[in-house]
Amino acid sequence: MMINNNIISLFFGREASYRDTIHVNCNAMTEMCAIVLPKMVDKNKGIIVNISSSAVHGFVIQATYSATKAYMSKLSDCLLRTYCRRGSGKTDIKFL
Repeated sequence: MMINNNIISLFFGREASYRDTIHVNCNAMTEMCAIVLPKMVDKNKGIIVNISSSAVHGFVIQATYSATKAYMSKLSDCLLRTYCRRGSGKTDIKFL
């Protein structure tokens, strides 16, 4: 099981840079999925929980943060459709 609960937006009262936000919220999650998924596929089981937020619908003044949360949601959806429909449909990899 892997749980991605990456978040960066506010840091000690100041907004994080857009590069930091993208790196933490998108790149780190993508890299972790790339590391863990092949092992789950080999074992034919696993659970990945990618925690996003309601920001996926867009927060005023935090466009980059909202966009990264939309990315997390869309990547999770695509991975679900890619890995849960492989072969005979018996792949036991779940995305929550």
